Amino acid sequence: MKTILLIILGFMGFFVGIGNAQNIQFEQVLPLPPAPQNIADFAPVGYSAMAFADIDGDDDLDVLITGMNGSDYKATLYINDGLGNYLPVTGTPFEGVIGASIAFTDIDGDDDLDVLIAGWNYSSQPSTKLYTNDGFGNFSEVSSIPFPDVYLASVAFADVDEDNDMDILIIGSTSYNVYIAKLYLNDSIGNFIEVIGTPFEYVGSGSIAFADADGDNDLDVIISGSKSSYERIAKLYANDGVGNFSIVSGTPFAGVYESSTNFADVDSDNDLDLLITGINNSNQNIAILYANDGVGNFSEVTDSTFEPIQKVSIAFADVDGDNDLDVLITGDNTAFQRIAKLYTNDGVGNFSEDTSASFVGVSEGSIAFADVDGDNDLDILITGEKASSQPTAILYLNDSIGNFSAVTGTSYEGVFESSLAFGDVDGDNDIDVLIIGKTNPYQPTARLYTNDGDGNLEEVSGTPFEAVYDGSIAFGDVDGDNDLDVLITGKNISNFKTANLYLNDGSGNFTLVSSPFPIVYRSSIAFADVDGDNDLDVLITGELSSASRKTKLYVNDSTGYFSNVSGVPFEKVSQSSIAFADVDGDNDMDLLITGELNSNNPITKLYSNDGSGIFSEVTDIPFYAVYDGSVAFADVDGDNDIDVVITGNDSLDQKTATLYTNDGYGIFSKFISTPFVGVDQSSLSFADVDQDGDMDLLITGEDSSSQIISRLYANDGTGIFSEVTGMPFEEVRFYSLCRYRWG
Repeated sequence: MKTILLIILGFMGFFVGIGNAQNIQFEQVLPLPPAPQNIADFAPVGYSAMAFADIDGDDDLDVLITGMNGSDYKATLYINDGLGNYLPVTGTPFEGVIGASIAFTDIDGDDDLDVLIAGWNYSSQPSTKLYTNDGFGNFSEVSSIPFPDVYLASVAFADVDEDNDMDILIIGSTSYNVYIAKLYLNDSIGNFIEVIGTPFEYVGSGSIAFADADGDNDLDVIISGSKSSYERIAKLYANDGVGNFSIVSGTPFAGVYESSTNFADVDSDNDLDLLITGINNSNQNIAILYANDGVGNFSEVTDSTFEPIQKVSIAFADVDGDNDLDVLITGDNTAFQRIAKLYTNDGVGNFSEDTSASFVGVSEGSIAFADVDGDNDLDILITGEKASSQPTAILYLNDSIGNFSAVTGTSYEGVFESSLAFGDVDGDNDIDVLIIGKTNPYQPTARLYTNDGDGNLEEVSGTPFEAVYDGSIAFGDVDGDNDLDVLITGKNISNFKTANLYLNDGSGNFTLVSSPFPIVYRSSIAFADVDGDNDLDVLITGELSSASRKTKLYVNDSTGYFSNVSGVPFEKVSQSSIAFADVDGDNDMDLLITGELNSNNPITKLYSNDGSGIFSEVTDIPFYAVYDGSVAFADVDGDNDIDVVITGNDSLDQKTATLYTNDGYGIFSKFISTPFVGVDQSSLSFADVDQDGDMDLLITGEDSSSQIISRLYANDGTGIFSEVTGMPFEEVRFYSLCRYRWG
């Protein structure tokens, strides 16, 4: 690691004093010791359901599995240790059920994941139960809920009325041949009220899928299932944006039961296509793909290769790292054989079966993709009844290119989430470095290294910094005494989130002081004078938990005391990049934010400052929505305004690196012809490296081929860049170059 630091230090001469403090984020991948045997000791179950969720706030995926083992009805919670080792939790209040539907969400706004479970219990009665989480994975049953007890059910949470809480739709049977379809609105603290007069057909043995089918930025829904023993449906209902639904006429969908309906953009045209499987009105198994034209008009794809099945489970995921969605399908085929088939996508929606895949075939089961071992690819858990009529639960690990192996004991590569920041902390006119993250033996750390002026770094002992990881660092002079103080966020050794401000005495000796900042991780920090009073204010983004994001602005009283600014319009994001710049030439600091609102829902938003720290969103911007990227401002074309380069993952998980030029008034245009390689887990930094009076660009990160890059692009002075080959930079990712700003 010292080699990397010395290379960066050599380059840092170009950046000292250029702009805002920016944190440096990277992940180091190191071998772990052998994992214990039987890392996934799941009880085998049939007639099963499952759902992954981080229920204890430790930033890994736990799993809840329901089903039958012999005559035993089970609902078992398994806790992940972060490396994919799962242990069952005893004493949970969950009722054992079969044929269940499970849905996790934060129903009560306390930033943890609660759960609703509906199914058939041991007493041969339908059951619907809601359990709330205390934030540490301890659940309590909610005694009074308005939901009917159902089986042959499907339940789904969605914010249908756009009031920032999770509503719920439930379909299923309350008794033999008595079906329901009920929508309940949430009051934001977990109290639900039924919506009367919805147009939904009552069905059982069906499926629900929410998605924006017509591109109007609200959640529509498709419902499939059995209305009676002879009539099956699949109907699409359009949302008006406030939760009022109307049936969409003229859809081509085949009615099905024992079904699954799944939205996914399979042909990379930025709309959601639909796969429907199940038993149709002629009692035939079907698996039909429908392509969307972008406004909710669907047409059948007649040459799809999926095997028709029933009692089905479907999951879409990019299993082979080529940035398109593949699909795994399990169930009974027309010969009543249990199958599990993986179909890989060519990027435009043409699927072919991967005959080398060797998953156990199951019926009446459930499948789910998740990165259970922290190696940045999607593994898969399969439950259900296999060919011998025996229940099963098997975890398969992915090698990152779509080759899966069943878990019988293995070893992993671990990921060490870290962050670093450069700054002259001791006033000797060279650049020191502060590093946080995980080190062997997988413990968090926070270490300060001072520079002797020649790039030799020596660790400073006895610092007060709390050891944290998965966080962010920013240097800035917050108290006006002309030295660099530091703000650090992340998770400590107990996996608790922290946000600590340390003041510098000018010689590099730091003291922890009280601060009002939110305790976040996966965070980003930026200092800037937003209100024109000549001190550094701060914006912080990040996660309180896997289900709760924060974006908060704090203004400084010039002595380092900060107060929260209420009513800011900023979106709540994680995996974000934030940057201040005067984009409209009015001598105040505007703000650009990229990040993830929730899973696979990126944003990029620009906010204009009125000069006193009051921001308003700028609409009609051309920026791609991205997350897990970076933002850098600079005047690249010599017209005395601030242009911007943005990298990251878009909503299709495609990697981008795009230049937008400014007209001087904050109106940006996409610059088409750039040689930049699209990256995520990235960092950008502008500097005049060739001393020709214009801003060149260094980009680091991971490209679309999963290759780690560090590339320098020279500017000709008008914003035309060309790659500089033969550079000595070591390839890095999960990393950022840092610049710092004095008060």
